Amino acid sequence: QWLLQISQGKDPSLEKQEVRVVPTVKELADQYMQEHAPHKKTSSQKEDKRLWEKFILPVFGTMKVTSLERSDIAKLHHSLHHLPTTGNRVLSVLSKALNLAELWGYRPNHSNPCLHIKKYSENKRERFLSQDEISRLMTILSEEEAQNSSNPWPIHAIRLLLLTGCRLNEIL
Repeated sequence: QWLLQISQGKDPSLEKQEVRVVPTVKELADQYMQEHAPHKKTSSQKEDKRLWEKFILPVFGTMKVTSLERSDIAKLHHSLHHLPTTGNRVLSVLSKALNLAELWGYRPNHSNPCLHIKKYSENKRERFLSQDEISRLMTILSEEEAQNSSNPWPIHAIRLLLLTGCRLNEIL
């Protein structure tokens, strides 16, 4: 078979070399964290690292990037059905990493196996403090303020958050 391929002008050893050059998912994760993650907020970087280490790499770490298929991604996503938000975040991180793999030349264009995998619906939670919790918080803030706290700004910021309902970053 090799002689036939050689006579047709193909190089059978070149294919083996190309397979060896293709990075594993672990190597893709490292490159993602070095080249893409620094452009994200610190909290997003930490969350991406947690998702890689806890969910993605234990399953796909040793696999070659080119060998990942939609069925593999779907199995991982389905295994996280009891954690819908986490499952969706894992899918998003993998999708972005595989898009970057296409950009970096590790996968053919438009070959992202994360496409067409339906995300889980997420229930957004919003919780408000009860009147009892608000009064206890105000008491603690007053006590802290009375003790001549060295930095009164956090106390004032918390009170302002309670009174206005603004977002934390807006107050800060």
